[in-house]
Formats: sequence, structure tokens, C-alpha cells
Amino acid sequence: MSLASVGLWRNDAHEYWAAYDGATVGPLPSVTTILKAVDKSGPLVNWAKLETAKCAVRNLSLISDLILAGGPQSAVDWLKCIPDYQRDKAADLGTRIHALAEAVGRGDTVEISEIELPYIAAFRRFLEESGFAIELSEFMVCNLALGYAGTGDLIGKLNGKRWILDIKTSQEGKGPYPETGLQLAGYAKAEFFGRPGDPVKHRLPPCTRFGVLHLSPAGYRLVEYGVDGETWRSFRAALVVSRWLNGQAKTIMNGGTK
Repeated sequence: MSLASVGLWRNDAHEYWAAYDGATVGPLPSVTTILKAVDKSGPLVNWAKLETAKCAVRNLSLISDLILAGGPQSAVDWLKCIPDYQRDKAADLGTRIHALAEAVGRGDTVEISEIELPYIAAFRRFLEESGFAIELSEFMVCNLALGYAGTGDLIGKLNGKRWILDIKTSQEGKGPYPETGLQLAGYAKAEFFGRPGDPVKHRLPPCTRFGVLHLSPAGYRLVEYGVDGETWRSFRAALVVSRWLNGQAKTIMNGGTK
């Protein structure tokens, strides 16, 4: 847990605490943690199959050596790890791209690796070509009434309209996906945004447009989402299911707790 005594903050596990008016509430689940309750297994299973198959084709000689040295199971065990490795590598890259985009949006000078360069180049082109004017970036939001928090990527003006944007990255240009609309709704319906060490609950600028800024080595796409009342109701339903999965679901079998 952070040492912050007031304001809004989070830990590395994406759990949030809110300390205002002498009361501390937390840990609060993040918007992204809540959306783990939404089944995304279809695209993920297909992605895992593809990554494993491509890895096997690239490493036929290594797989043969593994079988000779330790039997078929050793090759199976190695291949089973490939989707997790690729997922973690992609997540690490996405985290770095988010941090670099925030710095670039502020006008900071940044050091960019060869792998990161095409993503940041795409982000810069988006800002230049669209005229998007950043008002908030990497902003922490909270809804104490419903008991959740999260970190949004961008709020800004585009063609006179205020947008809330989530940045997504992928190496092969795949995505984004429909459930991101729930994520955007969760951010937009927060009661306020806050900062560590700041006792003020800041008013979240009202947004009328919603979208994903999808960055890949090929460039950028701005994908608009039709976030509305149904989207918000669906996010709240995901919140209820998430609480159940992290609560009663752990004890419900065999009669639950007595």
C-alpha cells in the first residue's frame, strides 16, 4: 500500500485507495480488473493457438532436441509457456508505450527504443494530423458510490468535441474489441479524478465522444465507440459479477461457508 495519506492512489496490483475528508476507502478494484469478469476467451484462445503454432514452426529443431533430451512432455511443457510469454511481453511493451505517450503529450524529451519508435511515431502523427488537444492524460478516477476506480489515458478536444480515449497497442494491428466500450463507460461515469497527496476531488470534464486510439507499427486508427446508457448498465453488471467472482464464488461449492 502507498504511503500517501490523502487523495487517490494505487499500488502495483492496480488496487486503489481514496482518502478524503478524514476517511480512507480501499482497496477499490480497477476498471480493468472488473472487466476480467467479461468472457474474452474466444479471441484469446485463437490468438494463443496461432502464437503456439508459429513458435513451433520457427523452432522445429529446438523442439526435436527437447524431445530427444527429455521426451515429448518436455516439448509440450515448453510450448505451453509460449502464449503467457508473448502476452507478458506485449503487456510490458504496452505499458512503456502508454508512459511514453503521456510524456510526448506533455512535450517532454524522451528516449525511445527501436521497438517503441513506430508506436510513438504513430501517436505523434495522430496529434499532428487530428489536432487533438490534450486536457488530461493518465488520470486516476474514482466512483466511491459504486466502489471502483481506474486510470484513463486521454481526455481532450477534437473538432470542438471532448473525447475520452483509451490507447491500445498491438504489433499486428489486431483489435480493438467491443468490451473496451465498458471500460470507457466506467471512466466517464466516475465521480471525480484525483491525485496522490491532493485532498481535492477534481471535477471530471464531461465527455460526449468516446474512442480507442489504436497504435501499431503500421500507424494509428481512431475507433469511435457509441457509449450510452446501455453500455453503463452493462459495466455495472460486470461490476456485480466481478464482486461475486471475488466473493461468494470462492466458497459457494460444497455448501459454502456455514
